[in-house]
Amino acid sequence: MTQSREIAPPPNGPAEPRQRNSWAVVLTAGLISFLVMLEINVVHVALPVIQQELGTTQGVTQWVAVGYLLPAVILVLPCGRWLDQIDRRAAYAVAVGGFGLTSLVAGAAPGIEALITARVLQGVFASMIFAMAPALAALAVRADAHGRAMSVIATMGPLGAITGPSLGGFLLDTIGWRAAFLVVVPVCAVVLPIGLRTIPATGKAFRLPDREWLLAAGLIAVAVGALLGGVTLAPDRGTAWLLLSLLAVPALVLWHRLGTNRPVLDLLRTREISVATLAIVTGSLGYAMLAFIVPFFLLQVLGTSAAVAGLTVLAYPLAMAVFAPVGGTLADRWSPGPVALVGALLVAASVLLVQPLDSDWTPADLAWRLAVGGAGTALFGGPSQAMAMRAAPRALAATAAGALQSGRMLGFTLGPAVATAVWAASDHSVAGMRNALTTALVIATLTAVVLAVGLWLAARRTRPAVANPIEVMPEKALD
Repeated sequence: MTQSREIAPPPNGPAEPRQRNSWAVVLTAGLISFLVMLEINVVHVALPVIQQELGTTQGVTQWVAVGYLLPAVILVLPCGRWLDQIDRRAAYAVAVGGFGLTSLVAGAAPGIEALITARVLQGVFASMIFAMAPALAALAVRADAHGRAMSVIATMGPLGAITGPSLGGFLLDTIGWRAAFLVVVPVCAVVLPIGLRTIPATGKAFRLPDREWLLAAGLIAVAVGALLGGVTLAPDRGTAWLLLSLLAVPALVLWHRLGTNRPVLDLLRTREISVATLAIVTGSLGYAMLAFIVPFFLLQVLGTSAAVAGLTVLAYPLAMAVFAPVGGTLADRWSPGPVALVGALLVAASVLLVQPLDSDWTPADLAWRLAVGGAGTALFGGPSQAMAMRAAPRALAATAAGALQSGRMLGFTLGPAVATAVWAASDHSVAGMRNALTTALVIATLTAVVLAVGLWLAARRTRPAVANPIEVMPEKALD
């Protein structure tokens, strides 16, 4: 961890002492976070039907999902930097309007090529929303309300991801696969004018990204592609494929040397932001591994129906929804760091409780263990983001949000790949599931360690020095 560093005064607090909290903006930001996360998973159950109706192959069809996710992962950090340089209200109009329009195009696509193209463009606009939503929420409220505002974002996003499969199945059965894309269009039509009415304009001009921005995005694409390629190909083609991940190193070195990235690097040198970002990466990775393994255990080992499995894993988001306001309130009343640490410890405890995976368990035995993790995630998610956003200058709010969201998306993307690799090493056995959860436990524990070290360094820095009384006492007092 590096020492805390001042970037530019003032910190990301209110622009004026009497700034009013705009909870309408916070709720709007939470809703668009829900939509972009919903579109990650809502299409998964429809892929077999899309393959059949559009007459294509499984390999091509998977790009309907991958084509959305990759731009969202790759562009969220560059988008954060770009959004800080343009008018906030105009950026919102482009992002939400573009997301709704590309969703409409995807739902009306006549063939697989048009559908994949629409999904890639949808992912580009989603990356803008990923970076924008936390910044909108943070800038809409005073610093003493950041915990509650960030808890809305940290809860609505995962709820969208978890709701996706069940909603997608319902839409597929009742309307058809096109509804998986069209469902967000009317919501975008509603939240777009609300945002335009409530989000203040910053007076900056709207301009397209420049060449250096495109170069930075390209280098991140190479790094992410190499990392994901190595992790995902190794289980089937041999561990030598892990060497592919090493290509991420030169790409990141070149990205680091780009002059336009200096504000991002300065932010990441700030202790609160670096601690929160690293904790969010590991926390998201551990959660994604848990979320990947549990449904397989329910369906393959316990032999439950898909409906029962869905209801069982619902314990996690329900607990999140219940405890998210608690986490935000505690973060605002006390301090976000300790609340996030308690949440991380609860998540680690949940993984520890789930790890044995006894075949004698009932779905209820698993549900209460998952609920512990949901409560922990609620206490961790919002406060960890609030910790970072409080330390970020207002002028770099979207850049800070982009760094946090980039870490979260990286963890979500790597989680299933890492879990699959560990599970496959034991021939996809129950023991392999336990090994994958043991790995998730180590990662979840690391999240708590990162936060604990960050809090210790902060306390050490702010602790008043004990001076020699004789040295500080005026000479006349010594006479």
